[in-house]
Amino acid sequence: MKSTPPPARSIALRILDRIFYGGAYSHIAVSSALNDADLSGPDRGLVTELVYGTLTRKRTLDALLGEFVNRPLDGLDRPVLLSLRMAAYQLVFLDRIPEHAAVHEAVELVKEQCGRGAGGFANGVLRSMLRNRDTWKIWESIDPDADPIRHLGIRHSLPDWIAEFLIDTHGFQKASRQARSFNSRPPLYFRVLQDESETLTDALSPVAGVP
Repeated sequence: MKSTPPPARSIALRILDRIFYGGAYSHIAVSSALNDADLSGPDRGLVTELVYGTLTRKRTLDALLGEFVNRPLDGLDRPVLLSLRMAAYQLVFLDRIPEHAAVHEAVELVKEQCGRGAGGFANGVLRSMLRNRDTWKIWESIDPDADPIRHLGIRHSLPDWIAEFLIDTHGFQKASRQARSFNSRPPLYFRVLQDESETLTDALSPVAGVP
């Protein structure tokens, strides 16, 4: 029996394709897709997390995937590359999605988009990642004393010119703290004024129930 990829990941893939290859603005693409989709609160949150997380960490994810793909990443079929980025993001930066689920669903998504051969390729890349967890923090292989710009850029997914500007302006240590803050999310505080506990999560935000 053919396995069907979960709709949240299929939608996230389409959004990322529109952003990376169609020049769409991320917030408009996400909002439009979620408005058109019949998804639960948690699935809407997952779509948003995958899209913005993959966008934010693109440089880091590509540096890591480059260790396991023996060809230029830009030469991969678009659904393959985007699915690998999403899966790598889940493995490295999220801790609430089981690794086997992230890998399986990425492979099924690639199979659906590009066929069994491409699915086998994606499976091989991701299984190799699972066997080599010590490489996930790819920036640790870059000496910050010898190449501080690239170290900072890969670690925090910044273009070299921004990393260079921060280091030249503030020094490496302060630049590192500032770069870390770019990818940090501020805490969310709210106060319940009436008993709406069952609907509060959906009412607050589409990213509120990320699994």
